[in-house]
Amino acid sequence: MQRGEQKKEIKKVKDLSKIKVALVVSEYNSDITFPMRDGAIEELKFHGVKESNVEVVYAPGAFEIPFLCQGFAKTKKYKGIIAIGCVIKGDTDHYYQISNESTRGIMDVMLKHDLPITNAILTVNNLEQAKIRSTGATNKGIEASLALLKVI
Repeated sequence: MQRGEQKKEIKKVKDLSKIKVALVVSEYNSDITFPMRDGAIEELKFHGVKESNVEVVYAPGAFEIPFLCQGFAKTKKYKGIIAIGCVIKGDTDHYYQISNESTRGIMDVMLKHDLPITNAILTVNNLEQAKIRSTGATNKGIEASLALLKVI
């Protein structure tokens, strides 16, 4: 399916110009997460979401993302949230703990508040993999926006 076809498919379902979407973006590995943020916002705009209806807040790292998602969810002002982060595997088990718990936390918030949250927290083995997934056509921020709009 081409980008224009996706836009038609989503537009049939809902006028997206009035919805509010929140992005929670990790500042850790910002060389990876900020291009994902930008891709996510551009994709939302492409599908009709007004940029003024997109609120972005920054988390120190992936572990703090669920807490900030919960804050947005509690307001009941947003139709969905996009969580963006990057955890790169190192020499210790810290990678597994942060990856698992940030994902579990996002799922807990989503189900507790009955609010879609797309998980664009990259969990990769190295920086090269992260760069591939944060730029161009393989930008996971773009995919997260599209997934969120389909769920909405």
